Amino acid sequence: MRSAASGRAALRSVRGSSDCFACSPARAQRRYVLVRGWPWRAGAAALISAGATVAGRPYENEVAQTIELRWGRITRFHNLQDTQKLAVAPDRLAASGLDEARSAP
Repeated sequence: MRSAASGRAALRSVRGSSDCFACSPARAQRRYVLVRGWPWRAGAAALISAGATVAGRPYENEVAQTIELRWGRITRFHNLQDTQKLAVAPDRLAASGLDEARSAP
């Protein structure tokens, strides 16, 4: 089991997973947000509905995100999403002729 990424590693992992949507308009809708704590140490949890059109077909996913903050700066976050749904998107793009969809992040 992988632990949650933090710092620059976390940003790289998020960028890698979202590159396949660069050529497609994406949407995200907050469904629920919970924030707790004080400015020097706060935590947040969010449920987000995400969607896009990938290679002419709809893509929908649910994302749960936990975030740790210190003085307003994100120090750690963890995303949970259906990776089977996410894995289909690059395959669809590659099948439609976008060669970059097969490249490593």
